[in-house]
Amino acid sequence: MKPLRFGRQFQLIEDLTVEMIDNGVPLDNITYSTVITCAKMSNLFDKAVEWFEKLYKTGLMPNEPVSYPYPYNVTMKPLRFGRQFQLIEDLTVEMIDNGVPLDNITYSTVITCAKRSNLFDKAVEWFEKLYKTGLMPDEVTYSNVLDAMQN
Repeated sequence: MKPLRFGRQFQLIEDLTVEMIDNGVPLDNITYSTVITCAKMSNLFDKAVEWFEKLYKTGLMPNEPVSYPYPYNVTMKPLRFGRQFQLIEDLTVEMIDNGVPLDNITYSTVITCAKRSNLFDKAVEWFEKLYKTGLMPDEVTYSNVLDAMQN
């Protein structure tokens, strides 16, 4: 599936995944992550959210067990474009609860989604949390927080 992902062949990936499900082949977290990433790369954000919700309902998480933020960040990025702030915030809290350290990308994703969802107080709240950790925000994060603070 991964070569199809890079070719942005979402429909083929989705069809293959549905065929796997229909034939009783259990999907793993890597398969779900591939479908979600391809949907994002194909600008099909509703599909990314749909497949993320399917993943989440199974109890799987991207590339578990996870002790670093990258797999979560990959999963959250498509949700950001779909303005799925509550899902992103829930995942971020889950990361904290599981002892997975948050990085600039995680914070930036949460802040950007909050801003895009018109949840300006949440954007500022997460920026303050970022600042308290001692991490240095990047330009994108600063820009999104400044935009949120103007509203």
